[in-house]
Amino acid sequence: MIIDAYTHWTPVNFVKELAKSSDGAARKAAEYAINLSAEKPNFIEMEKRLQDLDKYGYEQQITMVHSIIEPNTFNLSTEENLRLASVINDDLLELNRKSKGRILGVGTIPLHALDSGGLEEMDRAVDQGLKGFMVPTNALGKPVDAFFPALVRASELGVPIYVHPVDTLESMGRPYEIEYDLMHVLGWPYETSVIWARLVLSGIMEKLPDLKVITHHLGGTIPYLIGRIQESYDAKASKVMNVKGELFNSRTSPLEMVKRFYYDTAIGGNPAAIKCGNEVIGYRNIIFSTDYPWGPDAGRSRMNSYPEHVRNADFSPEELEDIFHKNITKLLRL
Repeated sequence: MIIDAYTHWTPVNFVKELAKSSDGAARKAAEYAINLSAEKPNFIEMEKRLQDLDKYGYEQQITMVHSIIEPNTFNLSTEENLRLASVINDDLLELNRKSKGRILGVGTIPLHALDSGGLEEMDRAVDQGLKGFMVPTNALGKPVDAFFPALVRASELGVPIYVHPVDTLESMGRPYEIEYDLMHVLGWPYETSVIWARLVLSGIMEKLPDLKVITHHLGGTIPYLIGRIQESYDAKASKVMNVKGELFNSRTSPLEMVKRFYYDTAIGGNPAAIKCGNEVIGYRNIIFSTDYPWGPDAGRSRMNSYPEHVRNADFSPEELEDIFHKNITKLLRL
């Protein structure tokens, strides 16, 4: 059995509302999403997604809004941020019902409205059936760890946070990443890695021992660079000076925190990278994902090939069962 644990969706009612936003970037993103969904109907049509699940032998799919239209990345009023997140969550709840549970929704947190009903919206979404929440790595330049109350509430609700990379604010990033789509291809894995490190170094993962965090694209660069990270931040061996010239003592050894996170397999279909991930992370913290419907042939190429890439990464049959469905079943309490 295969459950695709990290996919994306275009919520219809939400996009219609986003197209009327006062923010020009939000309206532009909504227009892009509408055109994309017309070109690739499986971004928006449930029946086509169900057909793909049946064709490629998948049992279920976990889905969430895609990052291009993530409302926390736009300059919206507090009221609009809250309202649009609620519309997304309602759209996904309806998808849950119409698909009879084969496509399960992960909601959106109104990060800029946490003091104005945002935490209550999290409660409502989970109470009605959503299985977790996706958050961007940064929301208008503020990193995930800056929204601590949302992380506390997710921990209390017992649902995971799906961390999804987004572009940095242009004034803060490297302008030469914009060319050749380098921000997406290489910058996003780095962005994910930065947020992984911030959640560890800030002490949040220690303060919230029940918090579950899923990092996209096998944790970005974490499996490959964990030795460098460990050497730099080992609490017993090093002190780090920040930009203000202040010495910072790491709270804990990053290597000890690796298994506090979960990591998906949507990394372009490279068995060698998955092997590296397994050596560092361990199969119990790896979940299968295709990032559908992104990718060649509107994600269908990945649905067809990604399971085999995982099978070629030298897991035992029992370990494959954990990666393909048992880990995510336990994590989402399916």
